[in-house]
Amino acid sequence: SEHSFPKQGLRGLCMPYLGGASLARILKDMANVAAEDRSGARLVAIIDRNTPPMPAPPPADGPFRRELERSSYVQAVTWIAACLAEALHYAHARGLIHMDIKPSNVLITVDGQPMLLDFHLARGPIQPDEWIAGRFGGTSGWMSPEQEAAMKAIADGRPAPSAVDGRTDIYALGRLIREALAEPVAAERVQGSTPTRLASGVSVGLADIVRKCLAADPRDRYDDVALLAEDLRRQLNDLPLRGVRNRSPFERVRKWQRRHPGAGAWVVTGVAILLGSAIALTVAASYYSQRVAQLQIALEDGRRFRLNGKFDEAVYVLERGRNEITGLPRIGALKNQFDAELDFARRGGMAQKLHESADLIRFRYGIELPTSRQDAQALIQACQALWDHRIELLDVGGLGLDPESKNRVKTDLLELVAVWSDARIRLASKATLDQTRREVVDLLNDAEAFCGPSLALDRRRRRIVADLSGTGDVSDEAKPQTAWEHYDLGRYLLRSDRIEAAAVEFDRTLATRPQDFWSNFYGGLCAYRLKRYEDAIAAFRTCIALSPREPICRYNRALAFEALGRAEEAFRNYSSALDLDPELVAARLNRGILSYRANRLVDAVDDFEQALKPPSNRATLKPGPNRETLGRIRYCLSLAQLAQGDRRSAKQNADEAVRLGSKEAKA
Repeated sequence: SEHSFPKQGLRGLCMPYLGGASLARILKDMANVAAEDRSGARLVAIIDRNTPPMPAPPPADGPFRRELERSSYVQAVTWIAACLAEALHYAHARGLIHMDIKPSNVLITVDGQPMLLDFHLARGPIQPDEWIAGRFGGTSGWMSPEQEAAMKAIADGRPAPSAVDGRTDIYALGRLIREALAEPVAAERVQGSTPTRLASGVSVGLADIVRKCLAADPRDRYDDVALLAEDLRRQLNDLPLRGVRNRSPFERVRKWQRRHPGAGAWVVTGVAILLGSAIALTVAASYYSQRVAQLQIALEDGRRFRLNGKFDEAVYVLERGRNEITGLPRIGALKNQFDAELDFARRGGMAQKLHESADLIRFRYGIELPTSRQDAQALIQACQALWDHRIELLDVGGLGLDPESKNRVKTDLLELVAVWSDARIRLASKATLDQTRREVVDLLNDAEAFCGPSLALDRRRRRIVADLSGTGDVSDEAKPQTAWEHYDLGRYLLRSDRIEAAAVEFDRTLATRPQDFWSNFYGGLCAYRLKRYEDAIAAFRTCIALSPREPICRYNRALAFEALGRAEEAFRNYSSALDLDPELVAARLNRGILSYRANRLVDAVDDFEQALKPPSNRATLKPGPNRETLGRIRYCLSLAQLAQGDRRSAKQNADEAVRLGSKEAKA
């Protein structure tokens, strides 16, 4: 849990005590142990020895601990590395690169569970020639060559010379495995040199895995950390590796023998050639059955990921399984099941991305359309791209999505078309206005044919037709019937500044759908504009409960607290919003103003300067602040600098604010 201490300018993070020891501590204690004396049990003993005594120690038993205790040391390290690779895959699938993999950032808990810590340097991938914004770092000796090159480029004021992506974590994880499996020569480590020779007992296959991770060229490493995790698991389970060549025939035989204990007895007994042929057929059948069983497990894993809404993971697992079917006879039914599940997962993923994009558009343009031509053009292009994928989402038969998901897709598409059509008309010049209106009518007709009748579409079409004919008569508009139609009418009324009437429509939506996020959100906006601030706080509290990761809800609740004069609560809510989205400029500006009023000038200047930085995310639907906002930020920054006694900087920012049109700064 997180606690704020605004008077001290601090935040506290309370985390559970798990006991255990860092991998760095474990490796240091293991350095003096001969290779033949190392074991998983000794590793567990080191964990126990380094876990401080507590009044109520965490439980020291569980499947992870038992797995370590019965493993050899090499198996234990391989298992820990596989767990870390799977943790990294989870982060990479969500666009985060750890950037600082090293033994001190790995905790082995007292019950034996590996945990990857310290994501404070984590960030998204970096493209070649990208100017790196925001926090970027790493630990010397653990960074990949491309990460070190990017660090040097930052120091020299240059863009990144090459891509830095998930493969930099793969390199660092390879360094970690090599460190853990190195020949135990304590003197080398004391002197700070990096061990390079793997200890005895490390198989050729595992050594090749490590070597592939540590390739200087990222293209020669594993393409994906999930592939590395799979090879580590296959090594543990005596299965052939997929990412590297199984070049040792002795290791291949040993693996096969461990998978088939007792198979050697057939050779010893000298079974006749005929029996040998039968055995070969049996082994082939066993291998075939094993492959089919593995494919069925992959199918179930993919289905489970899909049902849990993890569509990217589902597609990854199912595609790999589908590719492995090639060459296996008599499994047409299983192939069809994979094809069907893949179709479901891909459509589900597209529906999820559509919903996320539609939500972003709702947040930014649900009430106020873009004010600049550039932002309006970006919105139109984004809507066009999403609309072009509608057939893939919902084909003629509506296959691949359950009824609830199909209804959500249709609602999202209706939202897109509504905002898109309004933006197109706003962007049109006087010379092209009538032609644009006719094109928008065609779009509304297409949307109605695809998504079904909608009052929102009909209302817009009637108004446009009336404008084209010059009559302006829309008196025969139908009344809203469904909850969504009341919601859309409320949004239209709010956009038209008819706030009381809009609030009534949102209340009608909430009467039948009290858990509807957007009706609560816009109802909160209505309450705020009507100066019913307590009602606004209650509405945004509901929004936070429904969608706790949306920073804009906390930002709007902060506005209501500030309007009531509850500055500390407003400050905490602005801070919570910025924790979720550090580039939320309005929250940064308003929090800076609160700090300025409280005479926390250093904090105020920091917030204003952060608000002026260009956004690191160049997504078209996340534009930076407009000219008016930039002028206000510069003006506020000049006031804070003047209060600090920095008149020169204050004058420079005041001049810039005047250039941006700030009347306050000019005065």
